[in-house]
Amino acid sequence: MKIAVIADLHFSHDALELYWRVGHYADIFLGYAIQLFNSRIKPDVVFLAGDILDNPIGTKALYKKIKKILEGLESPYVIIPGNHDSHVDFYEVFGKYPDYVDINGFRIIPFDDPELPGFNAVRTDKDLARLQKNISEFDGPIISLQHVPLIESDKNPCREHFTNADEIIEMIRNRNGGITIAGHAHPGVDEVIDNDGVYSIVVPAFCETPFKYMIIDVDVNLDIKIKIEQLKH
Repeated sequence: MKIAVIADLHFSHDALELYWRVGHYADIFLGYAIQLFNSRIKPDVVFLAGDILDNPIGTKALYKKIKKILEGLESPYVIIPGNHDSHVDFYEVFGKYPDYVDINGFRIIPFDDPELPGFNAVRTDKDLARLQKNISEFDGPIISLQHVPLIESDKNPCREHFTNADEIIEMIRNRNGGITIAGHAHPGVDEVIDNDGVYSIVVPAFCETPFKYMIIDVDVNLDIKIKIEQLKH
């Protein structure tokens, strides 16, 4: 399966306070990326891994603009919110993400995890139960999609983390293994992190020059190849 992932658009009405971010052009850059996906990359699915917008105030019109652009995709997509998003407006425009999506022998399970201090996250008991249920009912590998990097605590090179990361990864490992895909840590991670059969991928931020996104090629044996591409050359 080929997956294209964009994280951290930080789309905004105006220029951002952090001058190196250009989220006020995210709609234009997203349109360019979609043209590349349709014409050259042709992914089986596209993930948008949170922080679609930069500021949760007065955001519904911006979400509608992003949704209109995404309608140009020739591939299916899964979109989740991040800690910068307005959850009320996000779900009103995009609707609730699916409980899971099965594509090419993989089960994709998206999550919207509560934020904790330090830009960290926790998976709730309710979503842990949902993960367990969806794993137990499926014979193939799992792809867990969330905004915050999900990596075992002793292997995480990112500042940001899940407080119960080890428990989550153990649940996935005990079935058929799988992949965790996230954004949030803007530099991203240039390699796949092996958590003893569960492989973690952290995608760089799309809102910062040179506007990076990631292409992931993976088979059901979890042979994974990642390629970080960029709009600016």
